[in-house]
Amino acid sequence: MTQTSVVKNYIEEINGLHEEIFGAVKMTLDKAIRIGELLVKCKADQPHGEWMNWMEKNLKFSDQTARNYMKVYEIREDKFKSVLNLLEDKTKRFNKEIKV
Repeated sequence: MTQTSVVKNYIEEINGLHEEIFGAVKMTLDKAIRIGELLVKCKADQPHGEWMNWMEKNLKFSDQTARNYMKVYEIREDKFKSVLNLLEDKTKRFNKEIKV
């Protein structure tokens, strides 16, 4: 049974949107990792006990958000990159199978 051209268009759109979402997630994660890296460097430059004051004075987000970014940076190789690589690999294999 062959698929109609309408269904083929739906499939192409679905897969295209999926790839866009995946790209946006990857870009967002890369930016979060970079923010975390910069925060770690800034914290290292602060005298002992001045980090909270520095964050309150300079950041447009909470200290909890800053800690979250720093944590993302610290675990970047262990968790997020491997998950994204796995998802990317599965997406590529799937696209080859359906010849997108």
